[in-house]
Amino acid sequence: MKDWCKKYYVHIILVGLVAVVGGVAAYFYIDQFGANGFSNKSEDWANFATYISGTVGVAAVVATLIAFVITLRQQQKLINSQEEMLKEQRNQIKLVETQNSAYESGHKVNLAYSRAKEISPSLIRHFEKWPSTKIYPYLSIEPSLHEGFSDLFGSQGQYVEKFIHYPSLLSDILNSCPFEEVDSFFQRFFRPAEIIYKFVFEQVEIAPELGVYFESEFFSGESLGVSNKFYLHCYQAFLIGKGDAFFLQGVGFWGLEKDYSRLGNDALKEWQRIGGLVKR
Repeated sequence: MKDWCKKYYVHIILVGLVAVVGGVAAYFYIDQFGANGFSNKSEDWANFATYISGTVGVAAVVATLIAFVITLRQQQKLINSQEEMLKEQRNQIKLVETQNSAYESGHKVNLAYSRAKEISPSLIRHFEKWPSTKIYPYLSIEPSLHEGFSDLFGSQGQYVEKFIHYPSLLSDILNSCPFEEVDSFFQRFFRPAEIIYKFVFEQVEIAPELGVYFESEFFSGESLGVSNKFYLHCYQAFLIGKGDAFFLQGVGFWGLEKDYSRLGNDALKEWQRIGGLVKR
């Protein structure tokens, strides 16, 4: 009850003032014209009604207008309050989104660091074993490649490292094979390089500072042909020749090039040329 009175106290005052005006007007009218008591004439009552209408009615209209203005102001304040509330809610939502974005970004960075620490060792071992593995003719699922490898290497196979350093050994075989077989062969041949290539760039894209870590952990030495980095250069050259947009991720990173055709290393030139054999 107290809250209701507090909320509508202005309206109560206005009603009281109208009542006071009505009482005062009636008092003066009765004092002036009511000496003989209540009249039985209809015209006297009509005159009284006109008088009341001109006094109390005007006061009531004025009070109504004042109440209307007050109500409009209260509504405007309510609208302004709601707008401020909505603005505050939008700010809070934006703050939450910013916090979530920062959390997700931080989570991704932490995940990249965790992957680099936990997965890198096994990738290093797998990548370092790749050049010392052998390619056997009977392991080739492509008929033409199987025949070509059998004629060239017999049944003893050849180390991957020999192909990496002397890719021209593959030229005669690849030139006589259908595109599908060549493409299938290199998907398997470069698989270890592709795994490490993609893994490293995915982590560095999230946390660029990890580039230094991978540089020191994965590849020791800078000279082409004497370090693990050389094998990645070969894969990069192959991708360039193949026209694979993925090679662009390696440009400018770890010193990988965007064109090996002008370098002095014949193996890299040849790998870029061979990449053209499987270009779609």
